[in-house]
Amino acid sequence: NGSFYTGNATAGLQANYTLFNGYRVRFDRRRLGQIELQANQQVRQLLETSVFEVAQAYYDAQLAEAQLRNQQRQLIVSRDRVAFQQLRREYGQGRSIELLQARTALLADSVATEQAQLGVENATRALYLALDAEPDRFGERPIADTLIYEPRDWQLERIANRLDSSANLQLLRTNEQLALTQTELARTAMKPSIDLSAGLTHTRTAFRLNGEDPRTMEPGELVFGSTGQGAVGIQASYIIWDAGNRRRGIENAIVNERVANLSVRNALQDARLQARTLLATYRTQRQLLDLQEALIENAQANLVLAEEQLRAGTINSFDYRDLQLQYFDAVQRRILAVYNILITDLNLRRLTGELID
Repeated sequence: NGSFYTGNATAGLQANYTLFNGYRVRFDRRRLGQIELQANQQVRQLLETSVFEVAQAYYDAQLAEAQLRNQQRQLIVSRDRVAFQQLRREYGQGRSIELLQARTALLADSVATEQAQLGVENATRALYLALDAEPDRFGERPIADTLIYEPRDWQLERIANRLDSSANLQLLRTNEQLALTQTELARTAMKPSIDLSAGLTHTRTAFRLNGEDPRTMEPGELVFGSTGQGAVGIQASYIIWDAGNRRRGIENAIVNERVANLSVRNALQDARLQARTLLATYRTQRQLLDLQEALIENAQANLVLAEEQLRAGTINSFDYRDLQLQYFDAVQRRILAVYNILITDLNLRRLTGELID
């Protein structure tokens, strides 16, 4: 004939542990490690690409500077030639046609010099773009006007042993290993799963009668009580039929594994072919550089003799101009030969993974 209040609070702890699920956890840990390695190798590949682009842009800027210096030298020679023809004409020894030809050469060299100057500006802007920097960041720091050539003793055996060190091949091999792990993960779906579970609960209750206890005629007191419960269980499960989804997942993983393997094999074959091509190119370019230096010496000797003959009047200015062009063309070809060697060496270092080491 009275009212009462009751309440309870329950706290529980549940633990689950997988005893066996086809070693999926082991493969997952391996996969996560391979994904981390893959990410690091992708960063290394990006870094290598950036270094290659910056180095190539710097060589381009050096090439433009060297070509400008050569063209400026040719312009100075043309100015001296015009002054010489004007002096000869004042003394009545020169002809108008020779003076006109010298002025024509001077104008042509002036145009070529301006074009070379524009080439330097464009190459410098391309370098700043590769560096992702503003031009004023480097102030007035000059770009070397001489292409420095340091010969390397590249050998095919050494290159072949270093191919696996390239960032591209390392990334492809990691992708291959990741594909193998994905296949193992897909196969774990065909295995049974065994799980162990354990739980513990504790309940605390409270009861209070509103009014007097009819037995004692005393005010109702708050009465507490508690109960506890524990449980341990083991569960085994296996998927009997899933319309072939698991099998198709395994087949797709195997296909991806084969694709990754073929990618590694094709990349390795291409790298070997590229190594032979670059090595042959490098050796040929070194021989061409030696020939160009010999041509420069020969053209310089011819130019010295021609200058004496021009002053003596035994050859005309047209022949002398041809010899001048031959000399400066030989210098230009030597600059290009050094540039080509540097670019080939840059590609060899990238191919062998030595570019950012």
